[in-house]
This record gives sequence, C-alpha cells and structure tokens, in this order.
Amino acid sequence: EIAESMPPVLADEKRLVQILFNLLHNALKYTEEGTITMSVEIQNGQAVIHVSDTGAGMDEETQARIFLPYEQGSHGITDGRGLGLGLSICKQLVELHGGELTVHSEPGKGSVFSFVLPLAAPSDLPSVQNQPQQQSDTNEEVAVSSSFSDALTSAWPLQSSLSSFTDGKMNILAVDDDPVNLKVLVSILSTESYNIRSVTSAREALELLSTERWDLLIADVMMPHMSGYELTRRVREQFSISELPVLLLTARSQPTDIYAGFLSGANDYVTKPVDALELKSRIWSLATLKQSVHERLRMEAAYLQAQIHPHFLFNTLNSIMALGDIDTEKMRRLGDAFASYLRVSFDFLNSGELVTLSHEL
Repeated sequence: EIAESMPPVLADEKRLVQILFNLLHNALKYTEEGTITMSVEIQNGQAVIHVSDTGAGMDEETQARIFLPYEQGSHGITDGRGLGLGLSICKQLVELHGGELTVHSEPGKGSVFSFVLPLAAPSDLPSVQNQPQQQSDTNEEVAVSSSFSDALTSAWPLQSSLSSFTDGKMNILAVDDDPVNLKVLVSILSTESYNIRSVTSAREALELLSTERWDLLIADVMMPHMSGYELTRRVREQFSISELPVLLLTARSQPTDIYAGFLSGANDYVTKPVDALELKSRIWSLATLKQSVHERLRMEAAYLQAQIHPHFLFNTLNSIMALGDIDTEKMRRLGDAFASYLRVSFDFLNSGELVTLSHEL
C-alpha cells in the first residue's frame, strides 16, 4: 500500500532491499493465513515504512529479544522456528541509515515492524539519478554488514543440482525452511564434488530419502512443523548412523542443545553462523565415512560371492572323475564349465556395483 505520489527516500538501495526482503520473509514465515501488508506514511518530513502481518504474533518477552543475534537470543524457543539472523542484520542496517527498527505485536494478532528513512532533498536527487550504479563499498558505515550481503548476493543465482545422481559424486540432501540459508549453503559447496539437492521442509526431505541413494543429510534444527531433531529421529527409524550420516546446523551451542542433537541420532553438528572451511571439513568427513562403509560392505559381498562351499567342490570333482570312466566328452564339457565358473567366481568384477546380464548368466 504505497502511493504513487510517494517521494523518494535517501538510502543505500542494496541494503534497503536487504532490509525489506528479510522483513517480508519473516512475515511469510510466521503467517499461516491472512495478509501481509507493506505501507509507507510521511511523518515530520520522514518516511515511516511498516511491514505488518496477521500471523502468530509474539509476547513481550520475545519482543524484547527479537533483534538479538540468534546465538544469544534463541534459548527457550520450542516451536521449531527460531529467531534467526535476519532481524539482527535489519536492525543494524536501519541504524546505519540513522533510524530505528521497532516492533508492535500481540500473540495471535500478528506483528508490525516499522522503521524510518529520511526523504531525499532536491539537492540529493541529481547525484542519486546520475550515479545509480555507484558501489557502496566505500561507505564506511555500510561496509559493516557487507560480508553477509556479499554472501547473499553471490549465492542467489545458484540453483540446486538436479543431476541423475549416477556420476559417482557424493549425494547430499539439505533441508532448511529459509531459502536464503539454502542458497548460501549451496554457494559454499558449489566448488566441491557433490550433487546437492535442497528442500524447504522436513516432510519433503523424508519423501526424497526413500527415492534416491544419499550419502549425507544436512538439516537445520529450527524448522516449523518438524524440527531437525524430530527429522533425525525419523531418519534413524530407516537408516543407521553409518548408512546415512546426519549433520545438524544449529544456532544453539549450549551443551544441552548439542546433547539433544546427538541423542536424536545426529552424527555431527555445526553452529551458526557457519564457518565455510569448518562446514566443508565436517561434510567431507561424514560423506567419506558413508562412502567407506558402503565400499567395505560391497567388498564383503563380493568376497562372499566368490566363496565356494567344500561339499560343492568335492561333488563336482567326483562327478568329473566318474564321467572319466563312462563319458569322456561330457567330462571335458563339465571340466570346461567348472573352470569357467571358477574364473567368474574369482573375477575382480565382483567388486563392481553392476555387472552385465550376460556376465551374470
């Protein structure tokens, strides 16, 4: 609800888009039904921007810590959604513009997030219009949050790999209800030799687990409807720790939270905000574990296939010797067939995952 006559504001365009994106995403995340409205009004020569929703709302205690970074403000949350990093970033960016980000909310009645931006003076307009592509990296204040913005910008165009998963690469399934987090994760792993597929709900992840072969599941702990803990417990009903490793991403770093992750069946965890090198190392370790266990089981199966029971060996040799007295031609044919069988039994091709039908016959 923005009037066509709304005058321009003075702001960093990229950062303003980032603020609005996070506020709208937050509203969508907590609004099961109803409306989400963005409006602007002019007060005292300034633009007051409101992003309101008819969602779950929040109590005063939650409002008091909603803008804290998630490593400090996530304790006591039980609905599986978490507070995230977006609002903390929004608060910093609004303050760097000289304003303040506030919230008014009631449980069950939705929330309204508001912030103020100065209107652009006539003297400001020529420079804004003539330099639309000017980089803001020279702005000392805005540069504070550039690392997050750069990560978001570089990850945004990337898409999850939807290859046939038959190229020998490790297959990773990532689940997070925040699409931005998924894109950043895919961006971090884009230089590695992995097939990555991403979904935004635990339900989708469970459906995919039964249709493909996976080497690793990466799951965010704080998700609506089904948390990462519950998802891991469901996974362990079908797959052992070695069959499908699970890596949890969590904003909670307290010992009780970490214990809860391992108790649910997770192999490892990484705390947010993630360090790219640490994440890559832990993923490599878990994916390699799965591959090594798979290879060991495959070689064990090949060894068992190559086994010849003694009674079968003795019976065959006795048959060949008996035919030597009554039918030498049949003895030679049986000898050739037995030699062929032995060659196939000891063939190293048994260690492969697939063989041709003619070879098997």
